[in-house]
Amino acid sequence: MDLVEIKWPGPRITTRKPKYDNRSGDRVQNNMHKFTLPRCTVTGPTDPVPYSHFASGSIPRKCSSCSMLFEGGCRRDASETIPYRHLDHGPCPIKGPQHPVQYEDSFVVSKVSIPAKCRECNHLRSDLSRGFHCRLDSNIWGSFPRSLDWGIWSPERPDLLLDSGRSLNQEFLAAVERADQAESIRVFRLLHPDSTIKEAREAFIELAAKL
Repeated sequence: MDLVEIKWPGPRITTRKPKYDNRSGDRVQNNMHKFTLPRCTVTGPTDPVPYSHFASGSIPRKCSSCSMLFEGGCRRDASETIPYRHLDHGPCPIKGPQHPVQYEDSFVVSKVSIPAKCRECNHLRSDLSRGFHCRLDSNIWGSFPRSLDWGIWSPERPDLLLDSGRSLNQEFLAAVERADQAESIRVFRLLHPDSTIKEAREAFIELAAKL
């Protein structure tokens, strides 16, 4: 299907026909901080250096010699559900609150958590491979754009994976904390449409034991 750039008053969203829907929580996670956190602990300069991998652009200098670099992404804390994370471009120069807010519009059919300051920013973009990201200085970074800037914010609840490798979202965690099995099953099956009620119930039991 052809890529379509939709122009409207606000952030420009690149999507595909039909409307992009990430309610299943697959490649583009509902909580975009999972592509940034845990934060990079490698110190070094973040000025751009040329880089290419099936596309051309630039990456932060400290990443160019890092063993965690993989195909323009970072393998820190890699998992089956998130094989690589966004590179660390340093702080965004645009000031504003960085706590998560829900993002939804007529083209993105789901509620996605992004930093508050990014919601109305003209540099906000989305695609199926990177999820939501920043196109600030796109003439410099090219095909390897900046990640969203979460600042010092961290989630109150941990991001956990099941032993099966299935990902979980904050809504599921909250339901388990309330011991609401019915709601946790509903959320789990919405997050993973191919799952069964039995698997969802086992996920509830497994996570309850971990918390």
